[in-house]
Amino acid sequence: MYLYESIFPNHFLYSSDFLSWLMGIFLPETRPQDSLRITSELASEHDFAIANLSAMSPYTGAYFPGNQDEYTKYVTLEGLSDKKIEKLKSVFVYMMKKLTLKKKFRQLVLKSPADTARIKLLMDMYPNAKYIHIARNPYEVFYSTKRMHQKLIPIFQLQDGYPDLDNFVLKVYKDMYTKFYDEVDLIPKENFIEIKYEDLIADPLKIMGKLYVHLSIPRFEQAKPHMVEYIERNKDYTPSKYNIPTEDRERIYSRWKSIFEKMKYEKTIS
Repeated sequence: MYLYESIFPNHFLYSSDFLSWLMGIFLPETRPQDSLRITSELASEHDFAIANLSAMSPYTGAYFPGNQDEYTKYVTLEGLSDKKIEKLKSVFVYMMKKLTLKKKFRQLVLKSPADTARIKLLMDMYPNAKYIHIARNPYEVFYSTKRMHQKLIPIFQLQDGYPDLDNFVLKVYKDMYTKFYDEVDLIPKENFIEIKYEDLIADPLKIMGKLYVHLSIPRFEQAKPHMVEYIERNKDYTPSKYNIPTEDRERIYSRWKSIFEKMKYEKTIS
């Protein structure tokens, strides 16, 4: 899903040829939260589209941070009525139908961290979908998530107020992965693969080849030149580095110990 499609999910089928070009004129050169080059066709998270279609997404909290707790329920879906869950499904299916038509019925590739805790919901709708879980050092995830909120919320928020950011990130991440590990075995083994973020960054073509083989996705050699071109275009991008104080390390590890263990990350920082 492109950035333009996630921001304008209601009308991208007929407006993208012109308005995506117009949008590109006004975009900054890089994303606010990091130095990654941004265009209207940058890969985007479909939860932005869900938020813009229905507000049934944690990302709606970017607009209304004072009510973030209500929107966070759309991560794990705990406490939501059956009616709301069915409504969320219908919004998701509507979005998938539009994207499938736009992409000329090619297989869709979607990404959204919130889907980590929605495996059962997704399996109910798309039992044959394939899943890639990218595990990343939880220390880096904590600081990266905080940085994203600090950079993006001031741009989007329509009301004052925001929860304590440290505790918000610590709680949502723990809740999300508790749900993930409760549900991940619902996915058939041949439709699921987990990779390390660090391995992907170190050798992206090798890891992508591994994904194609494990998930039985055809035509890797045809796709490979496009991957090489993308890697070359973004070769100057450098992920942020974080100096983690001992106090923060202890606090993060104590709250996320089970996640560290399941992802096989050490408490110590190399």
